[in-house]
Amino acid sequence: MKGDWNNVKFLTLGANSLTARGVEALVKKDNLQSIKKLSLNDNYLDANAGTLLAAGMWKKIESINLNFNSLGCLGLKALASNTWRTLKELHLLKNNIAN
Repeated sequence: MKGDWNNVKFLTLGANSLTARGVEALVKKDNLQSIKKLSLNDNYLDANAGTLLAAGMWKKIESINLNFNSLGCLGLKALASNTWRTLKELHLLKNNIAN
């Protein structure tokens, strides 16, 4: 991803066969810190992707849609480890999260 993405507020990459490798590319992108809404629903995201997302610098993120992935308990635990100061919504429907 090249170019100036500083003005991007909403990024939707649902149903794109995205994996942890794609998430890694996103979190390495310094100029995506302005994103408020990130939708990664219906991809192939696993616990590793959850760990990568949690480690990202999402300074303005308010909403993350991770519905219909495979984050599992470990991915949820990783996401819960971030303080997410601005996060208001976290969508995790159908992610193989069990007791």
